[in-house]
Amino acid sequence: MRWAGPATLIAGPAVAQIEVGGRMALQGDALREITVALLIGLALLFVSGAGAILAARLRIRRREKRFPCSLSVRTEPPFGDRVRIIDLSRRGARLRIVPPPVPGTKVRIIWQDLRLDTTVVWSGEVFAGVRLHRTLPAAAMRRMLAAGPVRHAAPGMVTRPEMQA
Repeated sequence: MRWAGPATLIAGPAVAQIEVGGRMALQGDALREITVALLIGLALLFVSGAGAILAARLRIRRREKRFPCSLSVRTEPPFGDRVRIIDLSRRGARLRIVPPPVPGTKVRIIWQDLRLDTTVVWSGEVFAGVRLHRTLPAAAMRRMLAAGPVRHAAPGMVTRPEMQA
């Protein structure tokens, strides 16, 4: 293929054609097929890019092991009187909280002398996931897990805090 000069698109009621350098290059069905092929190619490129981004986010989503626990805590602002941490990592927690706050809400979790500032990252009907603003010190995490042990854990969850040292 070689450059033939400026291209002009001529569209009529029944047939579309491209005129390149005075010669007709594509007409009707051929133009439609190329347009459809380009659109499909762009859509596939978009989907594969979105898939790669999602895969990367899932890989870095959980950097710390989660430990099941059962700790009754208070929150500021208050979200009822029966809020519990049901699993905990050094960077986040899952709360049983009714009504659950919407994602983006800042929540301070209070347990004994600890004050944990968090942001809600997801919420469902009964549970919410929070990200801690500061990494939980290992000693505080061991103390929390020792105070609220759980008999049964979900598959794949680490149940002994000494494995997290």
